[in-house]
Amino acid sequence: MRRFSLVLALLASCGQAQAQSLNVSPGITNAIAPSPPATDNSNRIATTAFAKGVVSPLFVNCTNSQWVRQISAASSVCTQPTASDISGLGMYATASVGQLPGTTTNDNASAGNIGEYISSTVLVGAAVSLVSGTAKDITSISLSAGNWSVCGTVVSNISAGGAITALIGWTSTTSATQPTAPNNGSYTLEQVNVQTSGNLARPTGCQNLKLASTTSVFLSTLMNFTGTNAAYGFISATRVR
Repeated sequence: MRRFSLVLALLASCGQAQAQSLNVSPGITNAIAPSPPATDNSNRIATTAFAKGVVSPLFVNCTNSQWVRQISAASSVCTQPTASDISGLGMYATASVGQLPGTTTNDNASAGNIGEYISSTVLVGAAVSLVSGTAKDITSISLSAGNWSVCGTVVSNISAGGAITALIGWTSTTSATQPTAPNNGSYTLEQVNVQTSGNLARPTGCQNLKLASTTSVFLSTLMNFTGTNAAYGFISATRVR
């Protein structure tokens, strides 16, 4: 009888231990997380409704594959921002797939934006004197960091009685140094038997420059000639990215 009672006691003890080992915290039900103030961006827990209220009005999926960024968290209407919206937002973008709106007037893109345009022109009255067979810069422009398309035109100004036998023109980030053709597309070479008392004008072509910092870009030439000669021309750059 004593043995039987001892067995029952041991079984009861094991059952209690097993029950304790399986004891887990009860699930949380009907809990409501407090919402922080609208101006609070801390890592406190917020309700789903609060998160949706803050995020969903900012970006609206509009018709014709357009997206309009909204400023007001109270509105999710697909409309173009008003002048007051733009002043508060700073910038916005709207576009159909494959289409980017362009300017509708004769203005220029502001500095740092795609389409920014910089150029330099040297007219014949300010033509740069040349030494035959020696590379010379005609003019230059300063470009800030970015992706630019650079083009140029070189024109000779040979004196009466002089003769040109070769004209080479290019654009480069290196001053007065003839590059190796084709120089990324910006290189022209004109060889003639004799070009006397007349000007040669040749486009240098265009090249794509990716600049990490503000850089001078030169329009340069090298001509072989007799007599007196000078060069003038034009260089331009358009920010493409």
